[in-house]
Amino acid sequence: MFTVRSLKTMAKESTDPISLFISDTGMPKKFIREICFYRLIGMNCEDDEYINTVHKIDEKFAKQIPNVLYMRLQQLKALSPQVDIMKYTQIYDAWHSVKDREPEAQFACPFPVSFQNETLEWTLKKAYSSTMDVYGSETPNVTETLLRSFGVKLLYWIDMYVPKQNQAYSKDMEVFPKLLYVGNIKKQESLFLYFLAMLGWDVLYMNPEGDISNPYKTVVQFSKLHHWGTTRHCSIPIPDFATATPASTVEPAAAPAPTQTIPEAASELVGTTVPASASGSVTRINIERPAKSRQTNAPAQAAPTQTAPAPTAPINIERPAKSKQTNAPASDRIMSYEELAAFSSSVVMIKVFDANGECHKAGSGVVINQEGYILTNFHVVSGASYFSVQFENETQDYVTDRLIKYHPNYDLALIRVDKPCKYINILRQGTLVRGQSIVAIGSPLGLFNSVSDGIISGFRQIESKSMVQFTAPISHGSSGGALLDMWGRLVGIITAGFDQGQNLNLAVDNATIMLFIQNFID
Repeated sequence: MFTVRSLKTMAKESTDPISLFISDTGMPKKFIREICFYRLIGMNCEDDEYINTVHKIDEKFAKQIPNVLYMRLQQLKALSPQVDIMKYTQIYDAWHSVKDREPEAQFACPFPVSFQNETLEWTLKKAYSSTMDVYGSETPNVTETLLRSFGVKLLYWIDMYVPKQNQAYSKDMEVFPKLLYVGNIKKQESLFLYFLAMLGWDVLYMNPEGDISNPYKTVVQFSKLHHWGTTRHCSIPIPDFATATPASTVEPAAAPAPTQTIPEAASELVGTTVPASASGSVTRINIERPAKSRQTNAPAQAAPTQTAPAPTAPINIERPAKSKQTNAPASDRIMSYEELAAFSSSVVMIKVFDANGECHKAGSGVVINQEGYILTNFHVVSGASYFSVQFENETQDYVTDRLIKYHPNYDLALIRVDKPCKYINILRQGTLVRGQSIVAIGSPLGLFNSVSDGIISGFRQIESKSMVQFTAPISHGSSGGALLDMWGRLVGIITAGFDQGQNLNLAVDNATIMLFIQNFID
């Protein structure tokens, strides 16, 4: 019989959340731990005083309470090309295979972190399951693939920030870690705060601009809200706390091979967070995005012209209407992988529905115009009656039957949604060269907007298509995704249709793309 008990955490109320956060809440009583989980919104002071308040919290734990593990964060790490996603995918699949079985099987499931204390170990597994339940029940139109994608991301955050092997917990659970999160937080990231609170951490979320945007109902109900003065749209420089770095660097525990596979057409994409600014002594709340620079519109290389056959399903086809827009280059310098990963906000998931309203395949698309024009592969949208489009970190699906333009021989199609969009610039000037670095944003193993890096390995003519061959890992589900150069410019639309081998990954090249969409950008 399974006799291990997990902790039950309860958020305490206080008129002074900061004092509650820095206080020693003590050991759990009868497996119940009272924690601080507050959302401290607004400012009751000037900028300098607000910064000084944060500094005092830092100093409290750095000097006066050295035995307490304390972290201060302003955003969570994003999945990047350096992350071995397969490790977390295997752990998720192992958990998914036992999540509805007896407690003994769930308890034995390997995780990125583990505790010698059985109560903490069982609480870890229960907190993960509870967080996954919140995501699954409160995310509209959730699918198994979206669940899997978020589960992988949550395991990655656990590996990055939760200490391993009792580094921050005593055997008798006398001390628990504390997290101060300052600034705006994304909706999915707020579930990590919920997870830590369920694990027994004290969590304080401070944001002078306002509360969590479109928060999960469970997070709102479980945490406490304190309005600390009026909200202000401001930019406050707060120096980094010296120990506000990922708490663990040990490789995650080995896991058994996956027990499930993702169907080839299941190209659901999960959100990645906006990457941090370059390392330095100061980070900022409400970071301003750099202004876009100008770029000369050079003529695209010629691509073969073909007459396109009619689509295989009755889609509402519009005549192309010119949409004037300055398409400035993404950057005048080589970007970091973290910066390039931020372009995933302009890579979307496209679900394809037949006349009976059944979703029979899915793929990716790339926003190329701020008025909602999305470029994808023709083989992704062919055979459709209508589409639904989902953007990263948004729960709403945008339904459309607007197929603006298509060309089967280029394997390109253009659809449109009624939504202002952030778009990706297309390489117009200069040529691609063999060996240059690239980044692919697609959906390997059904993980939404995963980022991988590689090089251009060749240029091919395949069935009258001018293609770029590259080495960045992709798989089925990546079709329609973005291939970017290191300046953040679109140099190809990924297609998985000609994947003949492990390293034979192909994309429609930028010259063909420019010829196809030249009426839709300036």
